[in-house]
Amino acid sequence: MYSFTVVHHAAVPGFTPPYMIALVELAEQAGLRVPALLVEVEPVQVHVAMAVEALVVQPEGSDCNVAVFRPRHGVGSTNAASRRRTPH
Repeated sequence: MYSFTVVHHAAVPGFTPPYMIALVELAEQAGLRVPALLVEVEPVQVHVAMAVEALVVQPEGSDCNVAVFRPRHGVGSTNAASRRRTPH
């Protein structure tokens, strides 16, 4: 994970704060970063360079599937972002 933010104020219907939006650098292509919802983790546990994995979910009441990310358990911080500078 390259960067993240914790959202504390309800801005989008269906999302109850606090929730996290992550900027994830994909291992398949260095420099390609995808913004996505970060799930299955508490805000205090999130850190830059945390290894994550993608899931496809269907939000309640929706006809669409969306990609989200969750921590990859049992794996160290070895994603592409951890090999570069930490963002300010």
